[in-house]
Amino acid sequence: TAMNIRELADWQFDSEQKSQIIQSHVDNAMAAGGQAILNHPNYYYAASAADVLQVQRLIMFELFNGHPQVNVWGDETHPSTEEMWDFWLSKGMKIFAVSSDDAHHFQTWGADQSNPGRGWVMVNSQKLSPDAITDAMVRGEFYASNGVFLKRAQISEKQYLIEVDESRTAAELATGLVVGKSSPEGLSGWKIEFIGKEGELLDSTKETKAVFSLPDGQPFVRAKVTFTRPAESGFESFFAWIQPLFNDGRR
Repeated sequence: TAMNIRELADWQFDSEQKSQIIQSHVDNAMAAGGQAILNHPNYYYAASAADVLQVQRLIMFELFNGHPQVNVWGDETHPSTEEMWDFWLSKGMKIFAVSSDDAHHFQTWGADQSNPGRGWVMVNSQKLSPDAITDAMVRGEFYASNGVFLKRAQISEKQYLIEVDESRTAAELATGLVVGKSSPEGLSGWKIEFIGKEGELLDSTKETKAVFSLPDGQPFVRAKVTFTRPAESGFESFFAWIQPLFNDGRR
């Protein structure tokens, strides 16, 4: 995605190196006055974590995509997009996660269709303008969701504060528009997790509000909120992914 560009971005570039193709797209989006978002790297597993690691100035990628063929959760031989995110962050990248519905189908509805409303971002922007929203996202002042809403997602110099909006989440899930991650087993309820380098779980709670202070020596921490409920296939889970708090001065 070329976000908030002022002019047409030139995408005519080919290379045997996927990292060079992505780099060209990033450079052209920025030259056109906008920012680049790497879309669905796991769609046909087109871009590996190693491919993306070599790209400069890429600060956003699509962690969640509502298209049923995007392979967000990975498989036996491919990492999930969330695992890719942990890899990049642990290698020193400053990259934020977005979510989108990737809507293609508007007349027929179903789990096998790419319908609207299955993924979005919530941006802490002072104005509802393209520039203000883009600037806020470049700073990481947003969270990504496929169903969970938050009352607060505050990040100070070394502390996270997360508070779930239970009523708004319940209302969203009641619409039937969103599709959760299916699992044959699970536990109903809420979970807030704080995750560090190499995907290490630093802390978690089953409450709907949590505060976490970044420990010394940990280069970053990110937060993830999960809501799980019973479903026909067993259980289904919905998420909010909050951007990392960095402790190592990365720019």
